Amino acid sequence: MDLYSALGLAQEPFSTTADPAFMYASQEHREALLRLQLSLRQRRGLNVIIGDIGVGKTTLCRKLYDEIAREEGYVIRVVDDPSFRSEFQFMAYLLHAFGVPRQGRSGYDFKECFRNFLLELVEKGQTPILLIDEGQILPPPILEMIRMFLNFETDKFKLLQLVIFAQIELLERLRARRNFLDRIALRYILNPLQEHEVADMINYRLTVAGYQGEKQLFTEDAIHAIYEATGGLPRPITMLCHNALEHIVLNERDIVDREVVDHCVEREAVFAAVPA
Repeated sequence: MDLYSALGLAQEPFSTTADPAFMYASQEHREALLRLQLSLRQRRGLNVIIGDIGVGKTTLCRKLYDEIAREEGYVIRVVDDPSFRSEFQFMAYLLHAFGVPRQGRSGYDFKECFRNFLLELVEKGQTPILLIDEGQILPPPILEMIRMFLNFETDKFKLLQLVIFAQIELLERLRARRNFLDRIALRYILNPLQEHEVADMINYRLTVAGYQGEKQLFTEDAIHAIYEATGGLPRPITMLCHNALEHIVLNERDIVDREVVDHCVEREAVFAAVPA
């Protein structure tokens, strides 16, 4: 049985992959995206986006990348896993990612190669951008290197534009580094969705997935139950909605009501309680 066609959908509306096409732009996500774009265009240096697990940081990162990558004048790269074992490994990764030929063998040589590359780009009117996801796992030596990158500048702007997306624990670490914290041009904390935004998010993702039915697939009581169960966090909302749609198809029902949501929540709670 095809889950999606049975509900009048062309594709999966509630995949947990960070697909920018399905990003629901809440007021906070929209503001964060616009402020990031402005900061990058002004070449202000370092930007940090903080948020809880599942709040949508990775999706925002992908959305920012997609929008910037389509524009002329930008060279943008993404680091998905910043758990580098050494400064040398980090610099080697950056040179490879940006396509910079290595010169020399030491970490210092690599840093000079990278700095010269940034200068050449800027002189050509290009803006190099590095997005770092999962920033909470950045090792201390790599944080220090990022701080050092902020010393690469002209009289008017920073050579490298950086955005770090991280969980709240990074903020605690940065507070202990005043010389780092003071250099952040934009600090933004993403909060969970409000209840009316949960409804908007669900309807938006259904629309993107091709739903054109006249009736609402999720009742108001169901949406309220989803909000209560997830605290307004987009990733848990997405997972719960997927389970709910799967349940109504398998049980030959045509709508998600509170009973369905409660059933899915209870099922996951039992699963989570099973000892490892």
